[in-house]
Amino acid sequence: MKQGNLFVISGPSGVGKTTIIKELLKIDANLKLAVSVTTRPRRQDEQEGVDYYFLKTHEFESLIKKESFLEWCVVYKNKYGTLKKEVEKALNAEQDIILDIDTQGTKKVKNQLKDITAIFIAPPSFKDLEDRLKRRNTEEERVKKHRLLESKQEFLAMEQYDYVVVNKQVDKAVKQVKKIIEQKRK
Repeated sequence: MKQGNLFVISGPSGVGKTTIIKELLKIDANLKLAVSVTTRPRRQDEQEGVDYYFLKTHEFESLIKKESFLEWCVVYKNKYGTLKKEVEKALNAEQDIILDIDTQGTKKVKNQLKDITAIFIAPPSFKDLEDRLKRRNTEEERVKKHRLLESKQEFLAMEQYDYVVVNKQVDKAVKQVKKIIEQKRK
């Protein structure tokens, strides 16, 4: 039975993963984003069921007990996860699906599923990443510092990825990721 392709896109916070994914979704009708579940508070510009499914901690833990997640992790003191049923539904419908997850989640998915394409989005430099997080202005200063420390750990996990795309210019990074997707489809 033919199935869709599973693409994992990861990288440090602030590297532009979400922007790249949104652009890919605009230009490729056969791509779907798996909407992640999280316990973190919703940001002002985020929509329920579009950006994330926002749950209370006890609701998230109930899904863990029911083994509803393909992967789940604790990131910056909040829980994030990918629902199995959402991924399976897309793949069975021969639709390609993107997971926007961190390096912990990527490792868990790769341990469960063999046919995935993992793409790491990297900044041109660590200084560039720091500047992007400052401009983004969505977190308190202590959270930004914590994210930067975590980013250093995420860079160490790059070797587990099939591809690394440096996001110096969004349009070029989108083209590179699109090319990887097209190669996988062939």
